[in-house]
Amino acid sequence: MDGWNPYLERLDRTQLTWVQLFHFRNLLGFAKQYSRLYRDKLKDLDPDRITTLDALKRIPLTDKTDLRKYQELPPYPYGGILAGNIEQVTTYRQTSGTTGKPVYVPEPKFRTLKIEYQE
Repeated sequence: MDGWNPYLERLDRTQLTWVQLFHFRNLLGFAKQYSRLYRDKLKDLDPDRITTLDALKRIPLTDKTDLRKYQELPPYPYGGILAGNIEQVTTYRQTSGTTGKPVYVPEPKFRTLKIEYQE
């Protein structure tokens, strides 16, 4: 019986790390380009320079204070958290707000990433 993704599941550690970092750099670049929050937080970071797992330590953490601050910017209710056009948002998640103002996390409709070996 094959697993979820036989190609990825059979990679050695070096190959798997390369695939993970490749897609992580793309995600980081997207966030930096389209989200005001991450454009500001990552202004001094070049995603292409994240070439090892150890390099992940250079990425600044994001906490709920950051999310709340950038949520106050337009467009309401997502503000600078939004990474794209508000018209692309199909659903959102919301924190409970028990420790302060709730945070709204927009989610666009997207495709699931499937990585396969191609000969």
